Amino acid sequence: MIINNEIAVDLCDNATIELTNNYFKKHLQNAKTILNGDVFSKLEITNTIISHIYLGCATCSNMLKFININKFTESIKIIKSEGYKPVFVFPNIAERNFNLFKDTVSLLVDLQVEECVVNDYGALYFINNKHMDLKKIFGRQFFKNFRDPRKDFSLIDLNLSELVSPCIATLENKKLFVNMSINNIEIDWLINGIDLAFLNDFIISIYYPLCLVSCGNLCEYASYKKDKCEKFGINYCNYQCSDLVGIVENPSYMGEIVKISNAIYHYPKERLSLTGKQNIRFVLSSQYYKFFEGLI
Repeated sequence: MIINNEIAVDLCDNATIELTNNYFKKHLQNAKTILNGDVFSKLEITNTIISHIYLGCATCSNMLKFININKFTESIKIIKSEGYKPVFVFPNIAERNFNLFKDTVSLLVDLQVEECVVNDYGALYFINNKHMDLKKIFGRQFFKNFRDPRKDFSLIDLNLSELVSPCIATLENKKLFVNMSINNIEIDWLINGIDLAFLNDFIISIYYPLCLVSCGNLCEYASYKKDKCEKFGINYCNYQCSDLVGIVENPSYMGEIVKISNAIYHYPKERLSLTGKQNIRFVLSSQYYKFFEGLI
């Protein structure tokens, strides 16, 4: 049984970062449907009340330039008026987008958004030095445990019958978390389950149902029809990857490989297996629920 838990709804990667009341309520209902499913009943969680709403650009810093300040401000007002806490998610920040990142941080401070997810050490240190009151969540892109099922498991030292301790669970990282006042750490759920005993002093955020496999600063969509010398530049981005969702391949019994915008995700068939932890925030990717409702 998981005694102390929080529930969040992930609405990231909407380029305009705009919520309407109908859109918002639809995804809240999708999240509640996921919570009422077999996975969470088996985990025996004690709290099913949604408390946090995630907005932002989880996998590509180019998306920051598409934020419409007026629409984003209205979205934050809707979230707060309904009694929820907004959380903004930053991706790994490309150097060309660092000024966009700084402007977005200032906007969050002005709108009194209390928490943000950070997936980049430079961004982490910037917020810690310039905006200490903004709570930082250590993002899941720092979480480097093996999680790609397309790999031949016979070639790596991985026992699928044993729970895995996150590779971020080190004394050095614990010192970093304490020095930067970080008390929330994101991870992805792994094929063979997770042992969180070493991180009992922290809140652990786990995304469901999708495990992030890879994302990056090279973009196949922005390079489409470009000359060979321009193939991997993304100065031309106009959010060509918007609304792209599809199954890439089904390599084994371990589940589906899915592409959403510019990122690859794994939808494992095995269900969540956790031990050694009671303070958990489950982050539900409800915006893709309709795509996965036949799989969940």
